[in-house]
Amino acid sequence: MSGAQQDLLTYRHADAAKGEALKEAGIAKVSASNAEFVATMRGHAERIARERGAVHIDDLRFVASKRGLAPKSSAAWGSLFAQRGRWRKVGYRPSQWVTNHGHVSPIWEFVE
Repeated sequence: MSGAQQDLLTYRHADAAKGEALKEAGIAKVSASNAEFVATMRGHAERIARERGAVHIDDLRFVASKRGLAPKSSAAWGSLFAQRGRWRKVGYRPSQWVTNHGHVSPIWEFVE
């Protein structure tokens, strides 16, 4: 592939607005298909953040495990903090949850 062909390929796929729209659509779809789980876990996230000042996905995974809660799709975990204006990232730390494979995830603060 020539440099010009590669540049054209890169240009066609560089559309931040389209990427953001697709991300939002995916979050909406997974949230809707896991509505009860997402609502329940968002409630726990808000409670934990109010009590401790911040919350990490591991905190929610622990709560879900303890209560026998599980989403229909594992992608639902990624939608829990997707509420514009309600959550602010205040840091990052590696997950201790084995199935997260040490993924570095945000620490979230609830915004009132």
